[in-house]
Amino acid sequence: MASASATTPLVGALLFNIGLWYMLAAIALSWVLFFLPLGVASEMGRELPLPTLLMARRNFGWHATFLFSLLFTFVNMAWFGLNCAVGAQILASLSHSSVVPWYWLVGGLDIVLVVFGYKWLEYFYRYTALLLVLCYGALTAYLFLHFSLHVPRQTAPVEWGPAITTVAGFAILGWAYEVSTVSRFCRPAIDSPATGDQPARKAPPRLWYFLMPSLGIMLPVVLMGVMGAFSQEAIGTWNIATLGASISGWGAIAAFGATLGVLHTNAMNLYPSTVDLLVAMTTVRKPKKWEQPLSTVILGVMGTGLAQAGILNHAETFVSDVPPTASIRRRAGRLAELISRTAESLVGAHRANIHLYNATAELFRRVVFRISEAECVEMAKNGTRLVMKYAEKYLADTQFGYQYSPEIFTQTPTDFAIEICNEVMDIWQPGEDREIILNLPAPVERSTPNTY
Repeated sequence: MASASATTPLVGALLFNIGLWYMLAAIALSWVLFFLPLGVASEMGRELPLPTLLMARRNFGWHATFLFSLLFTFVNMAWFGLNCAVGAQILASLSHSSVVPWYWLVGGLDIVLVVFGYKWLEYFYRYTALLLVLCYGALTAYLFLHFSLHVPRQTAPVEWGPAITTVAGFAILGWAYEVSTVSRFCRPAIDSPATGDQPARKAPPRLWYFLMPSLGIMLPVVLMGVMGAFSQEAIGTWNIATLGASISGWGAIAAFGATLGVLHTNAMNLYPSTVDLLVAMTTVRKPKKWEQPLSTVILGVMGTGLAQAGILNHAETFVSDVPPTASIRRRAGRLAELISRTAESLVGAHRANIHLYNATAELFRRVVFRISEAECVEMAKNGTRLVMKYAEKYLADTQFGYQYSPEIFTQTPTDFAIEICNEVMDIWQPGEDREIILNLPAPVERSTPNTY
């Protein structure tokens, strides 16, 4: 139930345009891609019962752990803000009032719960999961019985990369770092430690320990994502809990129960955010006792501020809300159709940058593609012309830049890399208002710094 919260149905809204069946396919593909790493993390927790951040310190050192902890501090704080906004929306719909005071009521209650009542939060967590299931189950049943529902149909092309990333961000990737922290309480993977001349004896492998973390995380995403998609189709919003305000009697109770679930699960976002910040601080100095409640208050206020600033709307309409100072970058291969679709997908952005690359490394060029250096240069030039053609067609009102990569730079002869980059720049003609970025990929470092 880790990934089940009042925000989880948002998956159904974010993927609504690709239709129900493609949404389910994206969820299934996310599981296929990530169940192995999660299974390994689960076994790691059973073999060496340490929290994930301590494992990171052991494997990657203090400085990497500092960055890792700081990252998840802000990730959890952002989730706190999202759930805060959802809870406030439900309460505002029930009271038919402004949502602003409810942001601070939900956020304030969560701060108090984390600072003073964490032991009670942990004790009642099992009941909160049941409360969420009952409330959302009742509201979903009402939706299916009282509305004319149609399966959400595809209205936009499927972009598998963004779709899988969306699902993984809500589920697998969002909770992966907690898996070994939880599995350390399961049956140990080693039945008896090494003693004298006797080596450690491992327990028989158990498939369910390997599979259950990924299945347990993905199941709520499937169920609540489908629920959010049908809710979006039927009542125009993925937040099905707001439906409770229009149901006499038990509807308000179900919506309020969902809000209680939000309060509890959201406190469970704020607490890890605080812990991650304190772990980051330990790489510099030992935190004082008073710093934990102070950190909780600061992070809680910042998360609530994000809720009021519209983080929920930002999650739903990211591309249209990108500020003028940000630039969207999309990677494209050399095919005209793909470059055309890439440029078309950026319509409406304030600033945009298309990234084109082709294989210039000698092994790729000679063995895989079987082309000469001259043909490789012509390929890069033709790709650049296509980018210019479709940028003029679709992005006339966009501040547009271009990025080119000789792939893989560190395995490309330096003279040839210089030649192909110069040829690309001759086509593009960079200037004050015509940005170009030469990206020099180094996935395997095989060159000395002077090469760059």
